[in-house]
Amino acid sequence: LARISRATGLNIVMGAGHYVPVAHPADMDERSEDSIYERLVRDVTVGVGDTGIKSGVIGELGNVHPLTDNQTKVLRAAGRAHAETGCPGLIHPGHHEASHLSILEILDRAGCPPERVIMGHLDFIQEIETIEWLAGTGCYMEWDIFGFEDTNLAAGSPPPIVVPTDAQRIERIERVFEMGRGDRVLMGHDVC
Repeated sequence: LARISRATGLNIVMGAGHYVPVAHPADMDERSEDSIYERLVRDVTVGVGDTGIKSGVIGELGNVHPLTDNQTKVLRAAGRAHAETGCPGLIHPGHHEASHLSILEILDRAGCPPERVIMGHLDFIQEIETIEWLAGTGCYMEWDIFGFEDTNLAAGSPPPIVVPTDAQRIERIERVFEMGRGDRVLMGHDVC
């Protein structure tokens, strides 16, 4: 990342933490919340390994619904690490609309208020009430898969994932601006 940053002149922000359970290390069940917290704090304040390169965001912390014990442990450690470092959190909430509330509650109780959280992948939220509720929490709201309009996911096994069009994404973002929360909108391009 440092080599790419130097070569391009771009400011690249590296994340710290654990993604979705399928990407967790084999010994994740044995890792304690304290050990995860200590690693996150070290990655942000000292640097990753012996590189001296510090993480600038805690995440993308990957979640699926319902939350597993390991995901909850990671979220609590991340909330504590935020309280120690001030480093914001970036969340992959999964595709279930009920997950956002529980994730924000866990982070907040551990020391990371919603105002310091980026809730990613909001493209998949169908209910405008959920968008309005999230806007009301003060979290940063990220629509990050512009250009991805694959209808094949809707036929997937339960629950099917409904992928909106870019026009629908823009309508939801307009609603957030109408609520006076446009300063909390982030957009990205997470299509790989």
